Amino acid sequence: SHLDITGAGLSEDNAQLHIHAVTHGEGAQRPRVAVTGSGGAQEHPMLPNPAQENAWITTLPYPPPGDLQVSLVHGGGYVGDDHWRVTLPEISRGKVDWRLTALPKPPALAAADADQGGILVLPLDRLSTPLPDGPFIAVHPGFAANGGTGIGTFMDDHPLLKGVNFDVLENLSPKPLALSPGQLPGLFAVLRGQAGGAEPGSGLWIAARHDPPSAIIPFGPLSGEAERLVSLRLMANALQFASGMAEARPLRPDFLGPDGKAVMNASLESQTHRPLAPHPGYTALRSPLGPNNQGPSQVPSETAAGAQEIRVLAPWFLVLALVLAAVERLIGPNWSRKGAG
Repeated sequence: SHLDITGAGLSEDNAQLHIHAVTHGEGAQRPRVAVTGSGGAQEHPMLPNPAQENAWITTLPYPPPGDLQVSLVHGGGYVGDDHWRVTLPEISRGKVDWRLTALPKPPALAAADADQGGILVLPLDRLSTPLPDGPFIAVHPGFAANGGTGIGTFMDDHPLLKGVNFDVLENLSPKPLALSPGQLPGLFAVLRGQAGGAEPGSGLWIAARHDPPSAIIPFGPLSGEAERLVSLRLMANALQFASGMAEARPLRPDFLGPDGKAVMNASLESQTHRPLAPHPGYTALRSPLGPNNQGPSQVPSETAAGAQEIRVLAPWFLVLALVLAAVERLIGPNWSRKGAG
C-alpha cells in the first residue's frame, strides 16, 4: 500500500490524495479504507485500479496538513501493512511576477514581485543583462519567425522537454534565441537547432540555468493549434522547473502494528500467498536453470546426469537409424530375388 498526491497544477482545482492498496491470494474482498485526521475519522470504499492487477485506489480531497492515519478495513490475515501513519506537507501556491500579455497568469499561481520570491516571467527582450539573481522564465516568439532548421543536439530527459512532441517541434522549427554575450554566463543549452555552431549561444532553441533554476523557451503565437499546444507544454514545464517542483516527492508513511508502533519493512512481509519454492516441471531437463529459469535446477544429480547422457547420445542414435535405413534399401531387393529363386 502507498500514498501519493496530485497537485492542482495550473488550474483552480484542489489537490488530491490517492490511497493505493494491492490484494494477494484467492478470495480477497474489495477493501475499504478508514482515514483519521484533524477533521475526524471517515471510511471510504476503494475502486479497482485499471493500471495494475488486484490493485485498488480511492481518491480524496487533500486534507489539512499534519498527521494522518490510514487503515484498511478487513485487510486480510496479515495486519502489518494495513495501518500506516504519514505527515502531510502543506501545499502552497506558487508565486510569480507575471509580465506577459500574450498569456494571462494561471489562476493557481499567486501574484508576487520578484523581490518577494516570485518567479519572474517576461519576454526575452525585457530580460536584464546580467541575468536576474532570482528564478525567471523568459519567452521569445520563435514560432512566429520560423528558423527552417531541424532538431540538433538536446539534453535527454531534461524536465523542460517532458511531454514535448519532437516531431511537432521540428515542424515548427523555432528561430534561435538572440542572446547578448552578457546573458550567456550561467546558461546551458537544453535544445539546439541543426544550424547551431560550436560557439556558445549558437542555434539555441531552449536554454536553462541551474541555480537558481531558470529557463528561456520559445512561446507563441497562440493562434495556431500546434504552436499553442507546444507553447503551453513548454510553459508548464518551465514553471515546474523554476519552482523546483519538477520531480515527484513521494510520501513515506510509517506502517503501524497492533500496538501502534512502527513495523520495519512491513511491505516486504505481506505477500504471503507466494509459494516457498517453484513448482516442479520439465524445464530442468532442458536448461541449466531451474523451473521458470529462476535459479539452479533442483533435480537430483543422478537425474541430471542421465539427462545429460541422453542429450549426448541422441545424435548418434539418429545417425545409426539413418545407416540402417540405407543398408536396408541396398540389400533388401537382392535378398528378395534370392528368396524367389
